[in-house]
Amino acid sequence: MPFSEVVLAKSPHSDNTSRSAFNRSATGLFVGPQSHALRLRIALEADNPIVENSGDADTVEQALAFLRGGSFGGTSPFGFIVCDADFDQQALRSLFDEVRSAPSPTVLLLYTHALNATYKTKAVELKADDYLYATLGLHNLVERIHFLVEVKSKVANSAAALPATFRRSWKKRLFDVSVATLLLLILSPLFLLIILLIKLESFGPAFFVAQRVGSNYDVFDFYKFRTMQVGADAQRERLKTLNSYYSTERTASNEPFFFKVKDDPRVTRVGRFLRKTSLDELPQLVNVLKGDMSLVGNRPLPLDEAASLTKDEWAVRFLAPSGMTGLWQISKRKESMTVAERIDLDLRYQNSMSLRTDLKILLKTLPGMLQQD
Repeated sequence: MPFSEVVLAKSPHSDNTSRSAFNRSATGLFVGPQSHALRLRIALEADNPIVENSGDADTVEQALAFLRGGSFGGTSPFGFIVCDADFDQQALRSLFDEVRSAPSPTVLLLYTHALNATYKTKAVELKADDYLYATLGLHNLVERIHFLVEVKSKVANSAAALPATFRRSWKKRLFDVSVATLLLLILSPLFLLIILLIKLESFGPAFFVAQRVGSNYDVFDFYKFRTMQVGADAQRERLKTLNSYYSTERTASNEPFFFKVKDDPRVTRVGRFLRKTSLDELPQLVNVLKGDMSLVGNRPLPLDEAASLTKDEWAVRFLAPSGMTGLWQISKRKESMTVAERIDLDLRYQNSMSLRTDLKILLKTLPGMLQQD
């Protein structure tokens, strides 16, 4: 799937990542004086194995010479390359093209001391994996490099086995239809009661219908019980600074991938109860019967969120079924979760999905329904 020409990868910059996440080494090449300074900061301040066997190159030409020579510091190829963003664009393009022609995956990064819109545009044009800058903080920079190296490696290692599109097995489809039909029959009185309560409290339809992006980037109508006031979507821009991901995932020119507001003022009283118990999700059983979703899978995303995940490293999540529940729903339900963690759970499910895994997730979902989001 192609790199998005419109949206540059937004970083899962988080200060909540555990220290164990850093106990992995990655061989890197730091090209240019600003990048050299970053390597020294990591080595001196972070006490981090990410710089083990890493080295410096003063110019793009010297970096190319290292690559063509087949080794540097006894190791080759590099897991990542950090380049000063102010190098000549054509020279950087030559380096990036050379790296991409190699069979092993290498994360390509542009770096500056401070955020610069011109350099960010340059990163998009060069199709870099990310654009980083010192003011993000050393911890975030190291966490970001680790995340990209790990994800790119996972995708490369499994690429040969990945299908061009996702196809659900007949066993999973039979299980989905059987369970969804049974649940709809058993829960039909509860459906009627919820519809009545919603109608009594507020004007508007009992169901909320919105477009979502599921497996293979297919767009479908997604059903929930309405938990917000009518016209809530129009208030999203006004509430963006209340987004739980706003402070940790946003940069000066990047908005966070996901949108979630704690104690959202748009939610009705009945809606608050439905959300707390996850009863608002029950109409998605109809989506399961229609074949839009499975009982277990990766969460389908709104169009704008899906548009921000079109890079190959993250788009793999769409080679799995969309689900009513999944690893994200049963993991750290009471805690905030970074973008990196959410995407990693999606990739983990895509790589390990099976009927046994689905049954385990379903068994853990019921007690999780009674936890707060």
